[in-house]
Amino acid sequence: MTTDSFTIYTEDEARQVAETLLRQIGTMNVLAISGGRKFYGHDDEGVEVTLPCGSGYEVRVKYIATRDTYTVTRGFKRGMNYWIKGQMEDVYCEDLGETAYRAGMFRDEWTTAGATKVI
Repeated sequence: MTTDSFTIYTEDEARQVAETLLRQIGTMNVLAISGGRKFYGHDDEGVEVTLPCGSGYEVRVKYIATRDTYTVTRGFKRGMNYWIKGQMEDVYCEDLGETAYRAGMFRDEWTTAGATKVI
């Protein structure tokens, strides 16, 4: 269901969007990033898929419905603490697989043409 300023997803709609998001990243990229492990959630802004990499690192890919773009975040989680190690905003669908893959390689500096590197 869509309202004026944001989209509210039901649980089934969020699952379908997450499955589409994972297909856009690509099966082989998901396997390379997380070994196939994946989690998803949603809020008022969009649907987010989390791919745990290992050694405390994870890649979060969030679909922003109002802008029809993605935000890819590389983060480090230890206990209840979470540190953002890098973030790319305004990633388009055609660059999503490469951006997520590069974010999963936590020893690599990553950028993508056309996207905005925040951190």
